[in-house]
Amino acid sequence: MVDYEQDGITIEETVELCRRLEAEGVDVIHCSGGHHALMQYEVSPWYMPRVLHRWGWEQIKAAVSIPVIASGSIVAPDVAADIVASGSADFVSLGRPLLADPDWPLKTQQGRMDDITPCIRCNDGCLHRGLNVGRSAGCTVNPSMGEEYRYPIEKAQRSERIAVVGGGPAGMNAARVLAERGHHVVLFEQARLGGQLNTAVRHDLKKDLRALLAHLIHRLEGVQVVSRQVTAQELVSAGFERVMLATGRKPVPFQGPVSDARVLMAHEISDRSQVEGPVVVIGAGMTGCDTALWLQAAGTGDVTLIDSADRVLSQGYVFTDEMGMPDLLSDHGIQVRTNTRAISIDSKGVTVQDDQEREEVLAARTVVVACGYAPCTELADELATLAPGLPVHLIGTAARDGRVMDALHDSFFVARRC
Repeated sequence: MVDYEQDGITIEETVELCRRLEAEGVDVIHCSGGHHALMQYEVSPWYMPRVLHRWGWEQIKAAVSIPVIASGSIVAPDVAADIVASGSADFVSLGRPLLADPDWPLKTQQGRMDDITPCIRCNDGCLHRGLNVGRSAGCTVNPSMGEEYRYPIEKAQRSERIAVVGGGPAGMNAARVLAERGHHVVLFEQARLGGQLNTAVRHDLKKDLRALLAHLIHRLEGVQVVSRQVTAQELVSAGFERVMLATGRKPVPFQGPVSDARVLMAHEISDRSQVEGPVVVIGAGMTGCDTALWLQAAGTGDVTLIDSADRVLSQGYVFTDEMGMPDLLSDHGIQVRTNTRAISIDSKGVTVQDDQEREEVLAARTVVVACGYAPCTELADELATLAPGLPVHLIGTAARDGRVMDALHDSFFVARRC
């Protein structure tokens, strides 16, 4: 329809083109947008609006009598249904949603919307680790995509009593796969199900990730969920035949001096009323960026994001996130200070040092720490001592650093072999 470039293809040109195509005998018009230089419009990531090309295809539909097909971030069945029912377009096309769940249309037809594995528009499996590096497309939320016959979930030869510790994405996914294989599964989670997803989905921009969280919880049918902490001794005494540890990672605290200041870890903030501005967020990884965006949208006062690296998202994130995050932060009015190291925190704010070793104080009533994570492996060490013969599997970020794709893929492939 348009390429979204300044002085690029206009919708008026495209409408006229479609009129001429119809006159030449074309049977249907399929409407997309963007191009490779502006991939946020072509394969829109989570921070772009859903159904972002609707304004354009409706102008084309008004100008032609042949059918018009809509496309672009149509990830939810209710949205697709509205497009067709309202006459906005005659058909919808699905790309990434069918990678996430090839039964999307069938489940929609049967009214099983909660069973649909949702595309989260992360561009990680399909593009970042797929086509962009010369591989066939994969999918973050569908580990067996393209390999369904090679990696099916089959019934286990013998049912085991298995404990899964940790209810983040890796733990919930492992519990679901183990239950489908016929095992008796007990999932232990002392806090809310979701793990780090609960921090990631606070901003309304993360509605796609919220859909995944809801889906993972929905899929826990047949799994006994125990809402408390469990010890190594309990796991051994209860007679579990196998233990999967999806204990995730714990946030790393600020390493410098802190005195007489309101300092919160990013994951601790469940209500934005806990935060009084101005705010300084230390750490510009995804957690720090997400938190800054969420707090700024709440009107908590000026938000400044600092990081010692030379850019935000410096530790190897998905390419569309790296492309879009600087503009997203700017559009939200967040001041970003890179090459800036936090030295100490006190009642005045955060004392920082730039790459020229010049110091200044950034005023803050609240300081939010998002300085990274360290794996939680203490329970694994205790089990190795108490029950050296007990099969124990570390999965997800407890085993290695990674993103949602790593948690879901690792848990899937470990669980399907048990």
